[in-house]
Amino acid sequence: MGNAKQLTYGRVNTMGILEGWRAKYGRVFGYYIGLRPSLNIVDADIVKEIFVRQFANFVNRPDTLQFEQNLARLRDNDWKEIRRIMNPVFTTKKLKTLAQVMNDAENV
Repeated sequence: MGNAKQLTYGRVNTMGILEGWRAKYGRVFGYYIGLRPSLNIVDADIVKEIFVRQFANFVNRPDTLQFEQNLARLRDNDWKEIRRIMNPVFTTKKLKTLAQVMNDAENV
């Protein structure tokens, strides 16, 4: 069951539970959804490492129970192609202009 008892989606404040775990365990922590391990990362440097420098190693994200198509659910070559197209939007200069907003949100 993993952490399913605590993360009963739709019946409790899931974000509140995750924020409580962040306060208790730090900016990087893991939990289980059934038998599937999940990782919660609230550290901007680690997120940058994953999504920018090591993106080729983190192509596929886990499937969710949601049925809509979105960027986080793209897989394999579809994800690589969209990342290639969107990459110019996320230049260092543009991301630096958002740094203060991201830092404020990260410190909530």
